[in-house]
Amino acid sequence: FNRYVLFLTDGWVGNETEIFAGAQALVRRLSERGGVARVFGIGIGAAPNRYLIAGIAAAGNGAAREVSTREHPSRVVDAVMHDIDRPALTGLAFANGSPLRAESFPAELPDLFVSQPVVVLGRYHGKVGATVALHGRRGGEAVRIDAAVHRIEGADALLRTLWARAKVEDLDTSLWHAPDPEVAAATIEAITVLGLEHRLVTPYTALIAVDTSRTIGDGDPKRIFQPVAQPEDTIVYPSDSAGITLAGTTGAESNYTVEGASVTNPSFGTVGASIVREHIVKTSLAVTQGMPQVFVTSGRAQLEGNLDRRTLKVALRGHREHLRRCVEASPLYSNEGSRTLELELVVDDDGRVTVTLREGSLGSQSADDCVVRALEGLAKTLPRGSTATVPLHLRAL
Repeated sequence: FNRYVLFLTDGWVGNETEIFAGAQALVRRLSERGGVARVFGIGIGAAPNRYLIAGIAAAGNGAAREVSTREHPSRVVDAVMHDIDRPALTGLAFANGSPLRAESFPAELPDLFVSQPVVVLGRYHGKVGATVALHGRRGGEAVRIDAAVHRIEGADALLRTLWARAKVEDLDTSLWHAPDPEVAAATIEAITVLGLEHRLVTPYTALIAVDTSRTIGDGDPKRIFQPVAQPEDTIVYPSDSAGITLAGTTGAESNYTVEGASVTNPSFGTVGASIVREHIVKTSLAVTQGMPQVFVTSGRAQLEGNLDRRTLKVALRGHREHLRRCVEASPLYSNEGSRTLELELVVDDDGRVTVTLREGSLGSQSADDCVVRALEGLAKTLPRGSTATVPLHLRAL
């Protein structure tokens, strides 16, 4: 039996190479046993990680598809089944002695599916005639295909760049399996040389543009936050750790310490605009399908002393993320319910806060203690000698 794996994801992960290596290992393991395995990458949502989806398909000898939030998934389901049922040609390879055999990429040609082109970029040695011979199998029958050669005038520079980019991608695949340090160093050096020679952005080279044509102001740089459009259905909201949290279309969450109100992540491109303070300082990913969302709101508080409602509201908003984590660790989260807790906050003349849970519970002592600790952090923002009785509405839906 053939083995087919359908990998469905929005792709908000950071270990792409491990996934590629696993897909490639599955294909090779089944091939050594005389079987066939394919891994199909299916991207879901408004902003899937296309690098991951395409890489899974390439490593798994399958095909890549995407389904957005604006279309019915049946179209993609039908397309995937179409791909599975119709590999038109398998075992593709250039004929022995072909001028393209030595330096063509990908080095191992993928199978050809109906409606899915196979693109190979090669640098030829010797003379190329009117056709290029390819060998493969159609079903159980060996076939030879003579692909016609069409020459394009004036495209030499473009084709050289495309070839170099394809070679970089092919070399990069050899690093998926954590090779010997010397082999890895030689591969990285080869990628770097290609990047510099052909002016390519690679994992080890970058382009820097310096504009010396004009000077603005006194020459001192000024930080400007330039907003850009973020993907549809991607939620961005401030967290209590001077960072922001992104919630994806499948409940994925990533925490980054950044300046500004959005994030740049090299794993999946730019989501919003930001200046990253120390690149990615902290990453916490939890990709789960269908998990409930947590909502934290406060009711009308009873106040005494110098405390006003606006100050209390701002203080509570800064600790909302901590309260969300308390709910996620409670039985309320798995039961997808709602609770109202009444808490009393007393700030003495020395600035110490005493928090008492007067009514309600999240269903466990540890979760209730978590809420109390979260509100004890309000001491720095509330005036001394004040008292507040606060109803908190906590929901997991």
